[in-house]
Amino acid sequence: MTAAIAMTALSACFFNWVGCSSVQRIAADEADSRAAPDGAALDRGHTRHDARHDGELPPSDAGSDAAALPMFDRIKLGEGAGPCPKDGDCYGFIELFSSGKLRVDRFGEIPVTVHEATITEHDVKKAVAVFTVPALHTLLAAEQPPCAPVADVSETIELQLANLPLVRNYTTFCEQSALVAARDMLHALAEDYLPVRRECSCEDECPENQRCLQSQAGGLTPSGVECDTPRGIAECRPSCRPNGYGTDDCPPARPYCITVSLSAGCCSDASERVGVCCANADASDNTNCL
Repeated sequence: MTAAIAMTALSACFFNWVGCSSVQRIAADEADSRAAPDGAALDRGHTRHDARHDGELPPSDAGSDAAALPMFDRIKLGEGAGPCPKDGDCYGFIELFSSGKLRVDRFGEIPVTVHEATITEHDVKKAVAVFTVPALHTLLAAEQPPCAPVADVSETIELQLANLPLVRNYTTFCEQSALVAARDMLHALAEDYLPVRRECSCEDECPENQRCLQSQAGGLTPSGVECDTPRGIAECRPSCRPNGYGTDDCPPARPYCITVSLSAGCCSDASERVGVCCANADASDNTNCL
C-alpha cells in the first residue's frame, strides 16, 4: 500500500496535478505514517518529511466508541501546495479517529505543531454519518481523481472503514456532494474544537457570526475628535445568544455564552451589549474572555 501511494503521488507530480515538492513530501509523509507511533515526531521543526502524519490507532486503543461505530476507523484530509520554501510549512491535515480523537496540523503554522482534542460522542456520530456514505468511498476508491487536476495545489482525502482496504484519492476543488460534505465536516470540527487564534481590531475584521473583543470609546468634543486607547484582547470570538438564553450555539472549545459591552466601531460614543463565546465561565468583559 505504501509503495502504491508513493507511486501514485509521483505519477501525479509527473502529470502536474500538484507541485512536485509537495507531492513528494506528502508521499513521504504517508510512508512514514505506517511506521511511526501516534503523535511521533511533533517537534521536528519545519520539515514536512517526518512521521507526524501517522494514522491508524492500534486495535487495542479503539475503545467503546469504535465498538458502537464499527464501520468507521479513520479519515484524514490533507492539504498541500508547492513549490515550498525551504523553511516553509506547505502541508497540513485534519484527522479524525473512531475514538473521537481529532488531530489538526495547520497549514503554514511555524513551528510545526499537531494540535489534539477529543470530540463528543454526539459529534462523532454526526460525523460518521457523513463519512460512511457509499458515494464517498466510491469516489476515494476510484483509480483516477474524481475531478480535473490542479497545478501546485493538492488536497487528498483518505478513508479507513472497518474490514475494508484504505482508500485515498486527490480531491482538489472537487464539488461532488459527498466530498464537499466530508471536507466541510472536517473543517467544522477543527474550527469548533481547535479554533485558530484570529487577531482583529475595533474595526471588527472577524468572520461572519464572530465579534472582535476590542473597543475604543471616543467622539466629538469641543476641541475636536478624541479617542481613548483601544481596550480588549483584540481576538475574534463566536457570537451567541446572551442573557442566559442558552449556549447551544457556542462551540465545544468555548462553551460559555458571556454578555460583554463593545463599542460600535473605533472611536465611537455608542456601545452595545452582545453575547460572545468564551472558554472560561468567569469571563466578564472583552479583556478576559479566553
